[in-house]
Amino acid sequence: MSAILLRRIASAHFPLLSTLFFFTSFVSPAAVASDWSPRQFTIEQGTAVADGNEMSLVADATGIVAFTVPVNGQLLQKNPLLTLFVDGQLPQRVMVYWQTKNAESKLARVEIAPPVTGSTTYNFDDINGWEGSVEMLGLALQGAPHQRIKVHMVSLGSPTLSDKLKTYWYNWSVHRGWRTSDINFITGTSEFNQLPYPAPYFAGLAVVVLTLFGLIHLLRRRTRSFSWQVIGCIILFSWIISDTFWHARLWQQVSQTWTTFGGKTAWGKLLASEDASLVLLTHNARQQISKPDARVFIASSSDVSGMLSAYYMSPFNPYWHRGGPELPDGDVFEAGDYILMVPPSQINYDARAGIVRRPGETALKVRQEYSNDTGVLLKVN
Repeated sequence: MSAILLRRIASAHFPLLSTLFFFTSFVSPAAVASDWSPRQFTIEQGTAVADGNEMSLVADATGIVAFTVPVNGQLLQKNPLLTLFVDGQLPQRVMVYWQTKNAESKLARVEIAPPVTGSTTYNFDDINGWEGSVEMLGLALQGAPHQRIKVHMVSLGSPTLSDKLKTYWYNWSVHRGWRTSDINFITGTSEFNQLPYPAPYFAGLAVVVLTLFGLIHLLRRRTRSFSWQVIGCIILFSWIISDTFWHARLWQQVSQTWTTFGGKTAWGKLLASEDASLVLLTHNARQQISKPDARVFIASSSDVSGMLSAYYMSPFNPYWHRGGPELPDGDVFEAGDYILMVPPSQINYDARAGIVRRPGETALKVRQEYSNDTGVLLKVN
């Protein structure tokens, strides 16, 4: 039975994989890069000298050599990869500047990391302003005065299909720790907003493969030999691959959790968490409050800090108004109330005068009970 099933899968998948490879190559063609040699550069600052069969760039007295390349209206958003081929003495700083047709004659610039010997590729995909039809593209290299810099080639292009697959693989498989967003969303990627996500990607890939599988059978009129086992194997294989990424990352995060919190007491786990600074602030603040029914007003404009401070101040009577005034309006404060200020906060506290000012309200006389680098506890007089 297993041998028959394997033969069916092999016979069905050979034309299927060939068609899929052609389809993938068609929709994701390899980019044709634009390559420029030093003889094509237009030197803006510094000089170019013959160096055997090649050219070398020589910086001026300020250590700068700048040049432009003969662009031909390339769309920058389609060509985010800039590659430098450099040899010999390396520049200490590199600036890339460009101008596009739709930029209203504005010159954009960005400083990039110095290159290494050989080829260095920079991805400008997330650089602000890297879009539109380019009219001018140049580089400014800074080194020592009159330094000779050998630039073999400058290349502008876009990621190939192989580059994209490597990026996907890295984004799906690289280890990362727990994040706050994991409470509500599991994307399966190293970056929350970086597409594609593995689950819909492999689901879509399974749909494409199943569609092609069905079309091949219809074109070859082999409806009698249509195998549901093959369809089941395609779906199972796609699901296993997608789930493997999820389980691998889960076990990485479990291992990190055990390394961080394993064997510690409840108090030790709190001190090992990201909330450690707030835990210490609220713990020491609670020691200053003797009445169990005391009201504690949380003054913080941060959702995370305000919410956690209110949580850790329980079972006192914490008050925190999310998204509204940090302290309530009106004459609601009584002597013996407390204010826990956790930056960032918009409350105006004058420590020298011992008062808290609220917009449009009379000042509150307060006394500082406790403070550290995370916040301050005040008691209303």
